[in-house]
Amino acid sequence: MSRYVCTFEKKELTVAAMTGLLRRVEALTSGQAAFYGAGDNWSPDIDGSISEMAVARFLNRYWAPGRLGMCDVPGGIEVRGTRHQNGALIIHGSDEDTSPYVLVILNQMRARLAGWLFGVEAKRSPWWQSNQRHPAFFAPQQDLRPVDDLIRFLDDPKWGPAQLEAAMAIAQGKQDTK
Repeated sequence: MSRYVCTFEKKELTVAAMTGLLRRVEALTSGQAAFYGAGDNWSPDIDGSISEMAVARFLNRYWAPGRLGMCDVPGGIEVRGTRHQNGALIIHGSDEDTSPYVLVILNQMRARLAGWLFGVEAKRSPWWQSNQRHPAFFAPQQDLRPVDDLIRFLDDPKWGPAQLEAAMAIAQGKQDTK
């Protein structure tokens, strides 16, 4: 089992879940459309909040939920959560290329950080699935960068930008891929 698994205490889970509920109520009362067709399903808001809290906790970053239009976790980190144990990191064409996206797998009161990719790295044509209700890129867990690299990206002022530059160059066809 990954060392990037956390078990939430009841109060933590309650705070994250309530944050998700508040997000959904705010969206409903302000006339904001649900993201990617969530419709009346409140689970994406709740699971998203729980996933964000897990990433912030692991990275020792203050989680300030409810900041519409801001990154999910300080440091420019975007978070995607799923309850599918073999779920993929889902990236949409409009998602920011230069942001790191972390995949969190939820299971009851536990969260596992499966890995991460820059947006541009996840936008590989073999991962494009047009047969979905909302077509997107589905990056498999086995192809994600390890969480340790995310920590290094955030902490090392030279390594992080170099990794992003290399990823952008590969995406633009300037270098051979692995």
